[in-house]
Amino acid sequence: MTTQTSQGVASRLGYGLGRVVRLVWFSQSRTVRWVKRLALIAVAVYSWSWFVHAFLAVLTVGLVIAVVVVSFSSRREGASNEVVGVGWQNGPDGWGYYDMYGNCHTFGDDDE
Repeated sequence: MTTQTSQGVASRLGYGLGRVVRLVWFSQSRTVRWVKRLALIAVAVYSWSWFVHAFLAVLTVGLVIAVVVVSFSSRREGASNEVVGVGWQNGPDGWGYYDMYGNCHTFGDDDE
């Protein structure tokens, strides 16, 4: 029993590519043939240049966004546990009085 299937996408693309190659690579006149080939090369170079420019633009924007996000997140993390100066503050050891050496003295310590 024979089953009939419709023509696939790959078959249509292959047929179209074959027609383009036949149009560009084969011609009666040698001059026309080389003009077609040079035009195809020019289109390929222009397309490649556009693709590279677009890729680099997206890459640059992505890197800038990543640097901004990392810098803001690291700034926020460091600010919560960083001892800024002398006095009562929330530091790496929790809430307490931090001296100039970074030692934490909680309220009600024996050394006060």
